[in-house]
Amino acid sequence: MVSVVKRLGLGGDLVLLAIGLGGFLMSPYYVFLFTSVAITALICLSVGVTTERAGVISLCQVAFAGVGGWTNTWLLHLFPESAWAVPVGLLLAGLVPALMSLVLVLPTLRVRGVHLAIVTLAFALVVNLVLTRINFPGFDEGFSYLRSGWLESDPALLMLCVLLVIAISRTLVWMEQRPVGAAWFGVKFSERALAAFGVSVPGAKLKAFAVGAFVAGIAGGLLELQLGSLSARNFEPMSSLVIFALAVLSGSRFLSGALVAALLTWFVPEFLTAIGLGEWKDMGDLLFAAGALHALHGRMRSHAAARPGDNPVSGTELPALVVSDKAQPAELTLDQLTVRYGATQAVSDVCVSIRRGSVTGLVGPNGAGKSSLVDAITGFTAASGRVLLDGKDYSALAPAARALGAMRRTFQVGRAIPELTIRQYVSLASGRAQDDQTLGPLLCWLGCPAADTLIAQLDVGTRRLIELAAALASRPRLLLLDEPAAGMSAHESGRLGQVIQAIPQVFGCTVLLIEHDLPLIRKVCSDLLVLEFGKVIAKGPVDETLALPHVVEAYIGA
Repeated sequence: MVSVVKRLGLGGDLVLLAIGLGGFLMSPYYVFLFTSVAITALICLSVGVTTERAGVISLCQVAFAGVGGWTNTWLLHLFPESAWAVPVGLLLAGLVPALMSLVLVLPTLRVRGVHLAIVTLAFALVVNLVLTRINFPGFDEGFSYLRSGWLESDPALLMLCVLLVIAISRTLVWMEQRPVGAAWFGVKFSERALAAFGVSVPGAKLKAFAVGAFVAGIAGGLLELQLGSLSARNFEPMSSLVIFALAVLSGSRFLSGALVAALLTWFVPEFLTAIGLGEWKDMGDLLFAAGALHALHGRMRSHAAARPGDNPVSGTELPALVVSDKAQPAELTLDQLTVRYGATQAVSDVCVSIRRGSVTGLVGPNGAGKSSLVDAITGFTAASGRVLLDGKDYSALAPAARALGAMRRTFQVGRAIPELTIRQYVSLASGRAQDDQTLGPLLCWLGCPAADTLIAQLDVGTRRLIELAAALASRPRLLLLDEPAAGMSAHESGRLGQVIQAIPQVFGCTVLLIEHDLPLIRKVCSDLLVLEFGKVIAKGPVDETLALPHVVEAYIGA
């Protein structure tokens, strides 16, 4: 039983459920206190979406709760006796802030880090000012909503809050297992890698903000049910800072962390008062502010230490792999492709064709422009000239659109997302859920660990294989590999060569391979493209091209 709870992450759920059931035995004071804990845990969960998952610093979650509280108060003020007002009001309390979050995010998609934190804090100040000016519906008339029916008792409200918190937490965990939620981790770890999967980075950010605002808005709606009447003082910007600090420092991606943050918010002041140190309660805010500065400077808790993964395939021969939905390999044509960085011309008028179904090596001395050429082909850097795949011009498309058009790549620096399992990562890259029947054989073929292994637990070489698995699972027609053997041992590199050599036949894919390991190039490539100072100085069969005098001179000098 204990192992099941740990494996499914049910610890926070069981604690919260016990609190909800215990509410029917507690005094009214503690029922009120634990209801506040449950509502605050919801706001912390919203921080878990934006910051813990998507890596976006948002200091306006309490402001979104204020908008949700205002919305629910407005509906309950209009229809105080209606049985449907409570569920509809809570739904609107989430939807209205979610829509408002889009108004905030759309103009700030290119703003990151502390700059975005300042923007969101300014938004919280504006929302608080507006709520102060317009006030909450019925506030001037002394309106206070009185619960009736099954919600009339405070323990019943506590149980409602507990059940909503558990349901929302479980929904967020469920979303993590799907591409929509896994994409949030991509935003946090590497926006370039996410775009290379064909995922819209702005779309992923918008969804993270909208879901976070929705959760915070429901918390505001529940606060109206708890207190009966609200004011702008319930949603002051300082509260956003305190909750943000606690949520980040306690790990509010998970319900247990959000619950710890909520308990600290409410029980630390009560504990200080109980032991006769009530005058020190303001010191809590000072400590929380210090925690906020700690979080804003990015000193987050480190991931689990990477350790080598268990490789189920230790032999030199590749296991059999049958791919029923393999693609048709594409012919890549570059027409006067040029990349400039200011006055520096990194790639100069490259005009080449890569044969359909071939493995073509791209080599050259350091600084020759190899990675810049791949960036230009995949749309990650501005370039003039044309990029054609089977005659179709991709030059004007964004990186995500090129990836959706069956052009995939890996990066020189590993970009596998540590927070995800292998299954989640491959599902995100391929855009579809991966079951054991489809993913298992691919991982076995590549010599990767089991699908449910956390990427943070893998060594560098195995992570490179996971990136390759993710690219192949999307069934590309053109695959660009940027130094895939980096960080691998000689044995791993040799086996990777077997894999790359087999890709065109097994997956129906043309391969362009950047690699400094010339023995690997000789082993797996049929054609070779040599760059020097951004220009193509040779192209042809591998051995013949490497033997050319000017190619030898480019590598080792005259």
